[in-house]
Amino acid sequence: MAHIMNAIIFLSVVSTGSISCYAGARTLMRLAHLGMAPKQFAKADKSGRPWYGIVPTLIIGGGLAYLNVNNYGAQVFTWFSNLTSLFTLFCWGSICLSHIRFRLAWKAQGRLIDDLLWKSWTYPYAAWWALARCIILLVVEFYPSVWPLGEPPSARTFFANYASAVAIVFLYLGARVYYRGPWWVNISKVDLDLGRKFYADSQDLEKKHDDMVTKVVKGIFT
Repeated sequence: MAHIMNAIIFLSVVSTGSISCYAGARTLMRLAHLGMAPKQFAKADKSGRPWYGIVPTLIIGGGLAYLNVNNYGAQVFTWFSNLTSLFTLFCWGSICLSHIRFRLAWKAQGRLIDDLLWKSWTYPYAAWWALARCIILLVVEFYPSVWPLGEPPSARTFFANYASAVAIVFLYLGARVYYRGPWWVNISKVDLDLGRKFYADSQDLEKKHDDMVTKVVKGIFT
């Protein structure tokens, strides 16, 4: 049983590490395309693998994995763990809010839902439910950060547990000042086509292929 549990934990760690590496490398690649990261990170090989983003992600992530070797490293690891946990809630909350506003903008601009190639059959209930859960968890996490159980309140405890929320507000305000963009975009003015990929219908492609073959055959025999 002990060996089985070790195998399960090992597979879980490898799975989490590979997902984090994938997400980190692609995030760097996208930031480079947006001009928010060095241009080297925008490069990829013929298979689409962004090695310029994968290698530093593995080096930094691999280095942080050895924090627990030192006794003081456990405290740093706790800070990083708390930091990423709230960032995850913020990330998923942003995804849900973006989904809601996208569908509202799509409808407000007179577009048909049938024109969307991928539609969530749980919309809007799942999006609103997940967004509410993320907000509630962020609020609930604030309470033990300010008034921790079994110990007096302190700035150290607050920042150790809630530093990511402060960082999110700081980064958002800094981005608004630096890029000088609008604080809020009306759904009627949301650009739904910028950076959008258009996919041709498979039936249309087959029809065009059949028409082309027919023309070639007619050309041969005439």
